[in-house]
Amino acid sequence: MTKRNVIVGVSLALGALYLGLNFMGDEGVQNRPIESSSDRLSVTQDAQQPLKSEHARPSANQERANDATDTIIEELTLPETAWLSDPINQLSNDLYDFIESEQVRYINTTDYPFDEEKERQLNALIQAGEMIMFDNSDPDYLDSYGVSEAQVVSEYFGTASKGDVIVATAVVLPEGGLHYLVLPLQRKSVDDDATLISDVKQAVTLLKDQKFDLVKPRSSEAGSSDSAS
Repeated sequence: MTKRNVIVGVSLALGALYLGLNFMGDEGVQNRPIESSSDRLSVTQDAQQPLKSEHARPSANQERANDATDTIIEELTLPETAWLSDPINQLSNDLYDFIESEQVRYINTTDYPFDEEKERQLNALIQAGEMIMFDNSDPDYLDSYGVSEAQVVSEYFGTASKGDVIVATAVVLPEGGLHYLVLPLQRKSVDDDATLISDVKQAVTLLKDQKFDLVKPRSSEAGSSDSAS
């Protein structure tokens, strides 16, 4: 009887020891980070492009990427109308048909400082390479703000000069990047609107030709020069 009790006691002790080891093993597994394929992918992404937060989950990263994509699409949405400002002065009325037919975007500096919507529209138009006409035929307005029309336009195109009208555009280069074309125009005299209107039309035509020269393929020119040599 005593021997049997000893055997039963030993068995119970071994069983308790076995359970204890298993419990310790499970606890160790829980405390040790599990390296899954998704974790390895996340580490690789971190090495290439650091995340804003160390503890951000991949799903949160994807949500942020989707939000950024949506923002870019929204920012690049172009206005349907040519008129960022209403055509309410004499110059815009005289040029109304030309602006519509030539798809020139019109904005009056009397709307300065531009609201958030006009800021968004201007940036989208510049990135898309649209032709923009800044009407500064009422220069006294900007003087009241202590800024010049050149300063206003240079905020978007990097440079500008004094002008009653400033025609500007950005050329989207084939190899990437933007090249700015800015042409300021001034009245010859106070009442000489006819000449200014003619100059605006010529300026738009000139800038369109320059844009074409900057983006046209050069392979044909290279081929002709090779054959001539």
